Amino acid sequence: MTTLTYHGKTRECCEWVIKNNENREDLKGNLSVQSWIQASKERLKELDEQVKEYKGVAYFKDRKDAEAHMKKFAPKGRVLEYDRGYAIQTRIAGPYLNKSGKTEEVELDEQEGEKQLCLNF
Repeated sequence: MTTLTYHGKTRECCEWVIKNNENREDLKGNLSVQSWIQASKERLKELDEQVKEYKGVAYFKDRKDAEAHMKKFAPKGRVLEYDRGYAIQTRIAGPYLNKSGKTEEVELDEQEGEKQLCLNF
């Protein structure tokens, strides 16, 4: 089994590996590349398990993952902690990001709102 590098474990790199190598006929018999593709698919599955979406809002188990998502899709946003995990708000009193980095105007449950803790401005 191939061990992915630090940068090879990112969503972007895993998606690139699969997109650019999975369907290439000249690489079908290359066991190293096939192992790399398989490791990338498994890493994407792990990453998907770290992010849950509820009512159009992505909740991350790990703050670092939430910050990376924010940096990519809403650099001026902020990370907020809820019972479900860490969510990214694009601006104060603004919409939240979903898994794909898009926003939907959603209302959070009042009970969840009480647990809100601003962690990043």
